Amino acid sequence: MHEQLIIAKLLHEEHATILRTRGPYNSAFKRKVDDGFSIDVPLTMWTMLLSGLIMVQVVTPDGRALACLDVRRGQKYTCVVHDSNRKNASELLVCVDPVTSHQGRGRGKKHLFSLKVEKLEWRKVQGLFNMGDAEFM
Repeated sequence: MHEQLIIAKLLHEEHATILRTRGPYNSAFKRKVDDGFSIDVPLTMWTMLLSGLIMVQVVTPDGRALACLDVRRGQKYTCVVHDSNRKNASELLVCVDPVTSHQGRGRGKKHLFSLKVEKLEWRKVQGLFNMGDAEFM
């Protein structure tokens, strides 16, 4: 079975399992521990979409960023507003600086983007992030 299919299933069903994860590539998971199931391969764009995580491009006061729209079952919100200020923002999975996030980190032709959970302020949603060879950590 393909490793990305397993990860997609784990992400999609995370709300209904007791599984806890660890590893360098588990940023998209909510339940993290030091001794859990190891996520040791980057998540591909396909895996993110298949599991219900959609990356959108936004314009922040400091430049461009990626914000994750989480449409998995059990999530409270399933939309991204056109603009968001830090005071009203909830914590999201984001890539704050996608331009420099992946420089020098690609695996072959892949681009590896660093993700973290934080509040993000933006002025405008530009659209869906559509880089087919993107991988996320």
